[in-house]
Amino acid sequence: MAVIATPQPHAGRSAALELDGFDAGYSTGEIRARGVVLRIGRGTMTALIGPNGAGKSTLLKGMLGLTPVHTPDAVRFFGEPLDAARQRVAYLPQRSEIDWDFPLSALDVVLMGLYAEIGLFRRIHRAARARALDALALVGMKELASRPIAALSGGQRQRVLVARALVQRAELLLLDEPFANVDAPTERAIADALRRRCDEGATVLAVHHDLGTVRARFDDAVLFNTTVLAHGPVQDTIDEISIARAYGFVAEAEGAG
Repeated sequence: MAVIATPQPHAGRSAALELDGFDAGYSTGEIRARGVVLRIGRGTMTALIGPNGAGKSTLLKGMLGLTPVHTPDAVRFFGEPLDAARQRVAYLPQRSEIDWDFPLSALDVVLMGLYAEIGLFRRIHRAARARALDALALVGMKELASRPIAALSGGQRQRVLVARALVQRAELLLLDEPFANVDAPTERAIADALRRRCDEGATVLAVHHDLGTVRARFDDAVLFNTTVLAHGPVQDTIDEISIARAYGFVAEAEGAG
């Protein structure tokens, strides 16, 4: 697969995230993210796009030490290793990775985002509860704060997960498919909440698949298939040729000829 030229987006901004030759994979030894070079400027909203199985989720998990990392020194958050910057980073997993049968309310799930700050076994104080309710309000879920998560729709559950990430007030949000299988109002509510955080100085890197939403909602895009193929402002990165190469369509067409 040809490598697409990679511009340096927002070169004047300091980096929230930097990877230089980063590798991550599975315990079997299979590497799904290889030689990743990437610089995400602060205050940007960036989409990580690519075909299924390209290693996008592995990349996010690898950066956070949730999958085996072969080059841990090759990733920096705000210029520091993960252990030094962990409180500045929030992570949203795919909805399918959550046990939705657990007897918790929507508010309980959001409060889980504050455990690292207030302590796992400490009593939830009034200020923390108010902060969690504010996060739910940002995604239009405050009125359902007391509803059991098992009774929520898929889109409502996704909003709750985003609220859990937002309540941490992290400077960098790593989100794995925050818009997956949601309706248009939910997509708009989530996108608007993330944009507000970026306007406040936070940085968002989100796995996403809908190119229309990427063009409408994101500043930058990263085309990814095992490694970074292109990275830059959306209008410069999302074009037919680049997408065809990232998804392997060019190689398939050439092979067929």
